[in-house]
Amino acid sequence: METTYRDGDPRMRAWFRILGLGVMLMAIGGTTSPRAGELPLAQVKPHNGRPTLFINGQPHNDFCTMTYHPGLSEFKELAGIGIDLFSFSVTSDYSYYNLASPVWKGPGEYDYSQIEERAKLVLEANPNAWILLRVYVSAPPWWMDQHPGDVCTFEGGATEMKDQRVRAANKRVPSMASETWRAATCDNLRRLIDHVQAQSWGSRVIGYHIASGITEEWMHWGCQSRQLADYSQAGVAGYRAWLKARYGSDGALREAWGDPAATLDAAAVPTPEERRAPGPTIFLDPATNRKVIDYNYFLSDLVVDTLSLFTRTVKEKTNNTKLVGIFYGYIIELSWEKFSISQSGHLDIDRVFSLPSIDFISSPSSYTDRRPGEGYSFFMSLSDSLRYHGKLWMDENDYYTFKTRGALGTFGKMPSLAGTLAQQWREVGNVLAHGAGMWWFDMGGGWYSDPALLAEMKRMHAEGGHPLDLPYEPAAQVAVVIDPRTPHYLRYEDTYHSIAHRFAKREWLRMGAPIEMLSLADYAAGVGGPYKMVIFTNLVKATPAERDALRARLSRDRALALWQYASGYLGEKGYDPAGIRALTGFDVKLLPEKAPEKAALRLTARAIGKVPLPGDLSFAMPLTLDPLFTVSPGNGTEILGEYTAATAATVAAGGGVPSLAIKQEAGWTSVYSALPVLSAELLRALAATAGVHLYTPAPETLYASHNWVCINAIDDGKHTIRLPGRARVKSVYPPGLVDTEATSEIEFPLAAGETALFFVTPEETPSSGGR
Repeated sequence: METTYRDGDPRMRAWFRILGLGVMLMAIGGTTSPRAGELPLAQVKPHNGRPTLFINGQPHNDFCTMTYHPGLSEFKELAGIGIDLFSFSVTSDYSYYNLASPVWKGPGEYDYSQIEERAKLVLEANPNAWILLRVYVSAPPWWMDQHPGDVCTFEGGATEMKDQRVRAANKRVPSMASETWRAATCDNLRRLIDHVQAQSWGSRVIGYHIASGITEEWMHWGCQSRQLADYSQAGVAGYRAWLKARYGSDGALREAWGDPAATLDAAAVPTPEERRAPGPTIFLDPATNRKVIDYNYFLSDLVVDTLSLFTRTVKEKTNNTKLVGIFYGYIIELSWEKFSISQSGHLDIDRVFSLPSIDFISSPSSYTDRRPGEGYSFFMSLSDSLRYHGKLWMDENDYYTFKTRGALGTFGKMPSLAGTLAQQWREVGNVLAHGAGMWWFDMGGGWYSDPALLAEMKRMHAEGGHPLDLPYEPAAQVAVVIDPRTPHYLRYEDTYHSIAHRFAKREWLRMGAPIEMLSLADYAAGVGGPYKMVIFTNLVKATPAERDALRARLSRDRALALWQYASGYLGEKGYDPAGIRALTGFDVKLLPEKAPEKAALRLTARAIGKVPLPGDLSFAMPLTLDPLFTVSPGNGTEILGEYTAATAATVAAGGGVPSLAIKQEAGWTSVYSALPVLSAELLRALAATAGVHLYTPAPETLYASHNWVCINAIDDGKHTIRLPGRARVKSVYPPGLVDTEATSEIEFPLAAGETALFFVTPEETPSSGGR
């Protein structure tokens, strides 16, 4: 189903604006092409089972390119491999990172000359190219001089953000809560669009990628420099308005905050001491920390209110004929900044994914570990939820190539072409398996200026176009479900997500089974699937209605649920292990001690039914957990593992402390792990118990859909892929590795770190796409 806009009109009823002839309304047919001077219609629509970019009614290859360093030679190189969609940095006002020349020079004074220069470079390289403008919005220094109350203010009254990037050291930024700044930004966006559409090259512009915040990615100011915001006049006013909308009366606010003197008109932003206060556990207590929890929610709402206004402005100004996209939703990746996730503004994911003013969302691939073999490709957000909402996920492929200046290892830089190709083909395999798009991001110029690399990129680009003719069908029988609300309830030094996500990603990918990433709300609503195994990574807060919905779906799908750590711990009346019991079915109790720096699991069972369990699976965690839980035997509960002796003092006192258990519920299987990371070997055993098809006989980094299978080898030697059914298999990379008629298993040699990508045509599906 297509997204509809506020006035109820579906996207297919967008209208063209005709230059030189005034405004003319014209119904757009499925294959209509514009006449000379008309502006193109760009949309994201369902096509062959996945959201797809359409330009003038025709599906388009969404493998494209983006650069910070526009250059004619680089544009020509990329045009030469078939790319015809180019993106580059501009601004409608001022670029905080100096990635584009200032446009808003003074009141009523605008200079668009650099935008024109960059657009003409693209069209000189390829006269038939399409252009996607990345538009950074901020405020120029002269504007902030005139509006001191609208400048974002950090703790202690500081008005400069401590950003160590050379181009952005110690600058002021506008408060996202400033209505004055928002209005000016909307006006400047409209002016930019008017200017673009009046140019000869305006007929080649298909959309606007709206960027702001830290590193263009809508992260709230200060969250990565450990500066708490926003104490400006505009920030305080915005927070009070938010509280009025949330609580409605002083009485409701006083009850929530436990403060008989609190008023909506005088409510203050929590002090730095309140926001950073340590506590008895890693969780904020709603009974005593509601003010801080509220402010965490406010920051995410503030960022989304702002980006929603700007993207809606672009949609309205362009009569819904242009693509609009953003960066957003880095709940998985921001775990590496343990102090930033609750302050990032990236937690209102379900709302953003539903915004009708947004066609695509992007992020770079994960920075956690990009090495071939040991590392992996992983999107920073819940890209599969986004796909089910009819939006396109665009992977920002900013891997340093062997041609990039900089130290080895920086952004994944490898020393040779071979290493770069292993990474690039792995990235393409991930993109194809998840029905996403991708742009190669040349941040510094010349990253791809090598004939052999460009030749391989030409092949990758061709594979990116193949889904235009090939029906997309996911193959995931495992869902990883994440609740974006949880970081709101964690103390400033958030250790939980640093463990649960940062270190778990590699283990999920090495299960040997493809996964899909969903939000809790989407899974509870029945999105995706059916899934045979569901991993709940960070579900802390569960209302009775949510609990009932989750258990009902698990029963309907006859699935295995893996509940990790504090699943259900926060209920209507605060934190209580009884909430874990109500959700998971296990009798879970608090332990008196917290986990030390190397908390780990030791298996005590040898098998789950007929599925053998592997040997020692100790998994050391570099951060502490507090509180810590144990699960009690009895009532159908089978204990599978316990904490190692180094974890709990009670072990040394004379007995093991159970931390992993399994039991049968009504129509589904429940597994509880007191630790938030389980090894790939143990996840494989649980998946096998659930009946999940495992593509590999041993842990391998794997991506797969109905027609694509990709592995990145961990070890040297012979590797095996076992397909769900008989199929024709042909290797895309390396070419000639495998080319076989119908089979259910293939073997092939790979060295550690090498990537293999296969095109698979199952017997029951006729071959398509010319293969």
